[in-house]
Amino acid sequence: MPIFALKTTLGQEKTVTRMIEQRVRSHSYPVSAILVTDMLRGYIFIEGPDQITVEKATQGLRHIRTRAVRGQEVPIEELAPVLVPKPAVEGLDEGDLVEVIDGPFKGSRARIIRIDQSREKVTVELLEGGMAIPIELHGDFVRRIEKASEKKVFDI
Repeated sequence: MPIFALKTTLGQEKTVTRMIEQRVRSHSYPVSAILVTDMLRGYIFIEGPDQITVEKATQGLRHIRTRAVRGQEVPIEELAPVLVPKPAVEGLDEGDLVEVIDGPFKGSRARIIRIDQSREKVTVELLEGGMAIPIELHGDFVRRIEKASEKKVFDI
């Protein structure tokens, strides 16, 4: 079945998805799937038999900016990178300077001392504390500020 892209108001993707789901269930439209992803904000992807069915399922709903356009189906190959989740620790290296963005240490700066790829965990040392205590956090709880290779070296 072809996949059609709909453009929505930013931040309203899940609301629109729920409205489409209710309409599809109540009218028994043959829609196979509805996809919303955080990587492509402002877009919803609907898999249906044809453009007319997708139009009926979305007709008159709020927050939809553009409708399904005939002949502009989205190939599944273009959606493949969006469908496979990236590991939370991807792009992080030992020695990187990070900011803790969630949890009890939110807002603190830290340096990564160890990365566990299989569990998607990082062990960091907080820079603000008087003592260097290693803390294990999930990779989603940190945001890289500076790469280890980008450290500034000063000659004295």
